Amino acid sequence: MSDFITLGCPSCGGNLAVTSDAERFACPYCKREHLVRRSGGHVSLVPIIEKLERITEGVDRHASELAIQRLREDRRILKKRIHQQQDLAETWRRRQLRTESDLAGKRRLSVVALVFAWCAGSLAVGFFIAGSGASACLGVVLGASSVGTGLVGLIARGELKRRTDRVDDAQQQLQASRRSMNESYAELERVETELEHHLQVVRRA
Repeated sequence: MSDFITLGCPSCGGNLAVTSDAERFACPYCKREHLVRRSGGHVSLVPIIEKLERITEGVDRHASELAIQRLREDRRILKKRIHQQQDLAETWRRRQLRTESDLAGKRRLSVVALVFAWCAGSLAVGFFIAGSGASACLGVVLGASSVGTGLVGLIARGELKRRTDRVDDAQQQLQASRRSMNESYAELERVETELEHHLQVVRRA
């Protein structure tokens, strides 16, 4: 029969009688399992949970090191994407400003042209009614000017819908670009948080 070695349980402190050839042992008091460690003629007990924790720490460190590489690459890609999205948003912002300015110009042109056409037409009618030769000639000139300017005003007014659609499209594209950029910023923040967590795991290990 094997000799017994008396040891104290590392978990509860109870006295244990362990056979000299045992490799694994369960404490009859606290029921915790231990590994029997022999080194330099000394025998000691190591709780299995401690052993598992060390293994887990090693696995966690390795997993974190792999995660750090992946997250750093994700961060690089996200920063590049955000830079591109910023450029795109700026492009659409400038296009919106141009289309808004163009729309405002067309509105002014249509209003001014139609008002001028109405005034010129009214004067032309007055000169025609006056009936003198010079007045009639002036009435013809004003009438022609009224018609031409009126056409310009009507054409400009007809283009307002198309110009308004351009403004709306630029606004929608700008909003979509900003939404995408905000989503990328949120994703970058998540990656930064996860990266910091794994860096701390590696530092602790």
